[in-house]
Amino acid sequence: MVRVIFWNVQGALGSDFFRCFKLMVQVQKPDIVALFEPQISSRKADNFIRRSGFDNSYRVEVTCFSGGIWVLWRASVKLDVVVVSSQFVHGWCYDIARRRSCFITFVYASPNSSKRSMVWNQLQALEPSQGITWVLGGDFNAIVSPLEREGGSVNRLGVCSKFKDFLFDSGLIDMGYKGPLFTWEHGDLKQRLDRCLCNEALFQVYPVSEVLHLPKLESNHNPILLHVGEGSVEKSTRPFRYVRAWNDHPDFHRLVSEVWCGDRNIFDTVLEFQNRGKVWNMDVFGHIGRRKTLLLARIKGVEIATSRRDSDFLINLEHDLKLDLAQVLKEEESLWHQKSRVTWLSQGDRNTRFFHGSTIQRRQRNTISALKVDAESWCYEHQDLKTHAMGYFRQLFSAGIHDCTQQMLSEKFHNFTEGELRSLSADVTMEEVRKVVFEMDPLKSPGIDGIHADFY
Repeated sequence: MVRVIFWNVQGALGSDFFRCFKLMVQVQKPDIVALFEPQISSRKADNFIRRSGFDNSYRVEVTCFSGGIWVLWRASVKLDVVVVSSQFVHGWCYDIARRRSCFITFVYASPNSSKRSMVWNQLQALEPSQGITWVLGGDFNAIVSPLEREGGSVNRLGVCSKFKDFLFDSGLIDMGYKGPLFTWEHGDLKQRLDRCLCNEALFQVYPVSEVLHLPKLESNHNPILLHVGEGSVEKSTRPFRYVRAWNDHPDFHRLVSEVWCGDRNIFDTVLEFQNRGKVWNMDVFGHIGRRKTLLLARIKGVEIATSRRDSDFLINLEHDLKLDLAQVLKEEESLWHQKSRVTWLSQGDRNTRFFHGSTIQRRQRNTISALKVDAESWCYEHQDLKTHAMGYFRQLFSAGIHDCTQQMLSEKFHNFTEGELRSLSADVTMEEVRKVVFEMDPLKSPGIDGIHADFY
């Protein structure tokens, strides 16, 4: 079905948080994101949501810099908000592609126990009819077992009996999790405050589901990812692409000098540059996406380890890894800024929203998920799509070539003057070649070899 992220961000202001938000969205590819405690409203909230890349949004405004719920979703799902309070947003979610639907509730239970005690009855009143799927997720600010708490006062268990009663009376099921045990920490106190719940009907309709505790970034709450159902997309090998940021690496000029030498023809030289460039990018420059993935995996592993035992070494390691991640994100921002500098200056924006947005739109336009085979039938499978496309173009480019050539030869050509003939037959100078190349936009479409004009 859909992928949903629930995250108590404890403040959505600042470029560091926005970079982490964009990273999480890029890596996890959620259809819906619910943010709690954004601590900003009005124009600043509008600006954040506009830059988020999501198509639709609904928000419960912050009150005196406290609370607040933002729900952002893509056009791939339809979300109708049904009931709203200061502690939850309840809606009907419809997955357009799969034609599946369920009730979904985004919960931010107040840290104030008296206010929080009211939300359990309100949520229980939302219970749908038997057989209707329902999932709840967010920050419940409550635990159901002493095992979900570590540290803090030894005289306080912290278990919320009203929360336990709510789960029992509503027949809701804790969907479990993968990742670190605790989702919130403050000083030496750690608790599992964030979770996903569902009714029995949801498990019957979607038996394959999982909840992931993602690494903590710019908040002392872990984001949690809900994935109901599963699917796979066949990916093709990415073609070679020259990266402008390579020019700033001290070893890149050595690579170019070694490849561009001798009297070899340009085709062999470009082929060798592509092959060696791929290896050099992986072994020397480093793939930014893989570095981010590795750092996130290491942060997650350290958090799992620290949730089981305290260790100064692990705490220091986690701090260093997050510093490395922040640096990688800055490098990525600088890279995209370099590749689309003119665009960013005209947009007046320092983040990668415009470039990534245009890239996503182009990919969506270029993605072929179905082809009409004849008047009544379509093909959807990846291999069928390839076979049908190859057959179509093979027939297109092999039929009627002889007739087309004969027609071209029968046409009368333009009569050139002597001066025009001398100009056309003259040798092309290196200065003319250089002038043409340097007048090209440096980062426009590179062509089949993957090398932009900027390289030359």
